[in-house]
Amino acid sequence: MKKAYKELRKKLKNKFVKPKGNDYAINGSVGLWLHQCGIKPTETHITIIYKIFGSIPYPYQEWDRKFILKYLKNNKYKGFKNEK
Repeated sequence: MKKAYKELRKKLKNKFVKPKGNDYAINGSVGLWLHQCGIKPTETHITIIYKIFGSIPYPYQEWDRKFILKYLKNNKYKGFKNEK
């Protein structure tokens, strides 16, 4: 889990290109966000993001992305592990 956390800290960006059309899956959008940032989405990556946000985030909403990115920037893995 530590390796996945560090990868999120390093590679996750505040950008998300919403797929065309109105049909999108909320759960799938987190994986799509990771993929767009050059991260191969795994269950561990997604679990970390869910724990940070407290529920399923909506990556197409900038506020949700910024919340996660701010947490990653301000908290190392040790703090995350002890808090969550």
